[in-house]
Amino acid sequence: GEIDTFLLICRILGKGIEMAFVKKIFALLKDKGFRKLRAGYLPSAKNAQVKDFWEKAGFSCTSCSNDGKNYELLLDNADMQIEKFYHINIK
Repeated sequence: GEIDTFLLICRILGKGIEMAFVKKIFALLKDKGFRKLRAGYLPSAKNAQVKDFWEKAGFSCTSCSNDGKNYELLLDNADMQIEKFYHINIK
């Protein structure tokens, strides 16, 4: 699977909510039979604060340059442990 767009508001960055959310998504996708995810990062003037987001989420950079980065994550190896003080409801 490929993550086309992932938007975050700056007010939650660094609070752990963003990682809890993506880990929940990883677990749901793994349960649905996905084994590998791809994502990308295209630098802009407004998104420099998330340039390492996918690396922090456990992705490996498959191609990295000043023009952008491409990432891959094997879900069998992904950390999906969410801190117990976060609770995410998916309906």
